[in-house]
Amino acid sequence: MAGRGQGETIMLRRCATLVAVIVAMALALPAALAGEYLVTAAKPNNLYVMDMKAREIVRSYTIPGDGTAPGTIVTSPDGRIAYVVMSYRRIVGIDLMTGKTVFETDMARSGDERVINMGLAVSADGTELYSYEVPARIGLDRYEVLPVRLSVYPAMGGNFAEPLRVFSNLPRRIHMLITKADGSAIYALGWDIYTIDPQTGEIMDTFPLRNWTRENASPPDLLNFWPMEEQSGLFSTLVYYQRTDLPPDDMAAYPTDVLTLDVATGEIKFTTLQIPPQVIFTGTVSPDRKNLYTIYTKLMKLDMETGALIKEVPVDHSYYQVNVSGDGKEVYVGGTMCDVSIYDAETLDKLGAVTTPGCVDLATAAMRMIDLDLEE
Repeated sequence: MAGRGQGETIMLRRCATLVAVIVAMALALPAALAGEYLVTAAKPNNLYVMDMKAREIVRSYTIPGDGTAPGTIVTSPDGRIAYVVMSYRRIVGIDLMTGKTVFETDMARSGDERVINMGLAVSADGTELYSYEVPARIGLDRYEVLPVRLSVYPAMGGNFAEPLRVFSNLPRRIHMLITKADGSAIYALGWDIYTIDPQTGEIMDTFPLRNWTRENASPPDLLNFWPMEEQSGLFSTLVYYQRTDLPPDDMAAYPTDVLTLDVATGEIKFTTLQIPPQVIFTGTVSPDRKNLYTIYTKLMKLDMETGALIKEVPVDHSYYQVNVSGDGKEVYVGGTMCDVSIYDAETLDKLGAVTTPGCVDLATAAMRMIDLDLEE
C-alpha cells in the first residue's frame, strides 16, 4: 500500500508539472494570436472589425451623423476606440467593444466656419486626440481662408467635443500626424517633417523634405494619407524625385525611395528601391523591419536594407494600401473596392479575402491593425 501511495504521489507531481508547463506556454503566446484584428471602413458610413485569420467580419457598426466617405482611421493605444474622419469634415470615435460613440466633432468654432481635417493622431497615453485642421469662413459671396490649426481634444470628449488647446502657428500643406512613442512629440508630415510639442504647439525641429538639398536631385514628391506604423514602429512613405545628373529620357533618372520614420527615436532614413519608375500608393514595413511591402497595381516585396526587389505578383485590381499581421506571416491589401485580400508574406501567394456585405466600397478608408480581446 505504501508503494502504491508513493506512485500516486509521483504521478500527481508529474501532472502538476505538466499543467504548469501548459499554463506557462499559454501565457507566453503573443497577444496577437489571441486577438489581432484589422479595422477599416466602407462607404457610406460602415465601420468593420475583421478577424483576418478566421477570414471574417466580427463586428460591424454604423458611424453616426453626416458624411459618406470614411477616410483616416486612428486607434487608441489599447485598440478599443477607433477614430474615423468622415468626408474630411467630421471626426467620430467608436468603441469597438460596444459600438457606442465616445467622441464626435465637426471642428467648427462658429456657425459660419467650415473645417476639413488633414491629419489625426492619438496621444501615447490615449487621453488626447490631435487634429490638424484647415478652416474657412463662409460668406454670402466668398470664402475667407483662415489660419490652419492644431486642435487638441479630450479623447473621450463625447458627442460635442471641444478642444483643450488650439495652436495656429503650424505651416500649411500638412497631411499626416504621427505620435512619438513616448508621447513627447507629434510628427507632422507636409512639405517637410515637423516635430511638434503637443503641450505648447512649438515646432521643435524641422527635417527638410520638399526643401532638401540632396545633390543631383530635384525637389521630391509624395502622396500618403494612410498611417500604418503600428506593426513595425516605422512610419513609411514612398518618395519620388528626378536625378538631375542623368538625361531626362533615361528611366534611371526617376528613382523611388522609401522614407522611414522611427516613431520611438525620430530617426529618418531613405532607401532607394531597385525598381523601374512606377506608381506605388503605399508601402508598409514588416514587423522585423527586414522587408517592405508595396501596393497599387501589383504587390511587391523588397529588401529594406538594399532596396532590392525580392518578388512581385499581380493583384486582382488596384489597391490603395497594405498592412501586415503582427506575426509577419500575412500581408493584407485593401482600399478601392470591397475586399481586403490576404497574401502569404513569404511567397506572396494569395490565401483568401474578406469582402464587405453587399460589396460596398472601402475606397480610401485606412486599414489599421489592433490587438483587442473582444470577449471581455
